[in-house]
Amino acid sequence: MTKFPLFLTILLLTFNSFSQNFKTLKGKILDSSSEKPIEGALIQFADKSQGIISNQNGDFTFKFPTNHLDTSLVIKAFGYESRVDFIENLDSTLIFKMNPVLNTKLNADKFLKMNQNPKFWVLNALSEIPKLYPVNPTLLLGFYKETSSLNNESAQIKETIIKVERATGTTSEFGDKIKLVKGRTIENQFNVNVIRKHGFKNGFDIVTKSFESGIPEFFGEELENYQFELDSNLCNIDGRANYIFSFSPENKKVKAARNGKLFIDTLTNAIVRIQYIMTEKGANDVFKDNSLSNIKKSGKEVELTSNYRLHKGKWFLSDSKLKIVTELENALNGLKVEHNLELRYVTTDILKTNGRTINYDEAMIDTENCKKVKLFDEKFWQNYNFVFPEIITLIKDKNFKNNETVSR
Repeated sequence: MTKFPLFLTILLLTFNSFSQNFKTLKGKILDSSSEKPIEGALIQFADKSQGIISNQNGDFTFKFPTNHLDTSLVIKAFGYESRVDFIENLDSTLIFKMNPVLNTKLNADKFLKMNQNPKFWVLNALSEIPKLYPVNPTLLLGFYKETSSLNNESAQIKETIIKVERATGTTSEFGDKIKLVKGRTIENQFNVNVIRKHGFKNGFDIVTKSFESGIPEFFGEELENYQFELDSNLCNIDGRANYIFSFSPENKKVKAARNGKLFIDTLTNAIVRIQYIMTEKGANDVFKDNSLSNIKKSGKEVELTSNYRLHKGKWFLSDSKLKIVTELENALNGLKVEHNLELRYVTTDILKTNGRTINYDEAMIDTENCKKVKLFDEKFWQNYNFVFPEIITLIKDKNFKNNETVSR
């Protein structure tokens, strides 16, 4: 009988143990009333930092340590009642149906009191940021997707797994650092030149901004230029009541003007959701000086939604979605192209860091670091698979016609 050295035996046992330490859960999230898929539902085990969100089709793939099975699976989605499940069967795709939640009325006396000066309550929530959001450096593992199209025809998709190291609680002239863990790009050869010239090379930097590293400029240049109004209803998010404050510019002269809503947790006073749509003038303010050579670039639509989640007493960025629509016009021949850019970021794990996990020389400058690929293997991405098959088919289609573009 052959005898293995002790260290090889230990190594073999360790490898076998590690290979059995993870399980994969596949599921689909649906609205219980309409049976329609729910995008952006957060799936995680109770009291764990790791999680994943459902894609546009309501689907998710979640790879997790087996010891998580000892705890309950929690599913949360904006506008729905949270649900708790104990998972036993991992052999098939599980269907999870969520019940829409009904908003409740805010106490009439409190509503009258708060709505006399709603801006005061918003300012109060902003002042609470240092207490409610992390003050020590944090490291977020996340997924980033960037999808570009010209005149409704897909042009480019970029996907990355990234680490975001916050400079919270520290003094750093460089601010947050973002490191590429894994990335890929697929392109339509006819349209990609326009994307390269006029796309956002720092898109990941935009959608990973959050309260952990400072107040985002979601009100534009001046908070004083906005008016606020309190909704008479409370919005239920993750079983917690939230005030709803609508905001809009005081006048048409406000630069980069936005109309939107803030959702503020009634228990902690934390801002847990931001959503806004820029006015057409506001969107044009952002891009009016962003022209190149003979190409005129004008903004048509900018829309943002960011959500935060509570973990160990602090609020972290959970996910963010930004949609930007611009018009590119060639001054020489008058040809116009509509460029639709969608950016998506999802935090999949909240990790510890000393603030020096990512070196400055390995931080990403732009998403051009993503390698071009031709093959798409779903297993390659595991938890992070967000590209939808129909989009891939459009880009890979050999019969994809070459439309006239402003790059000519």
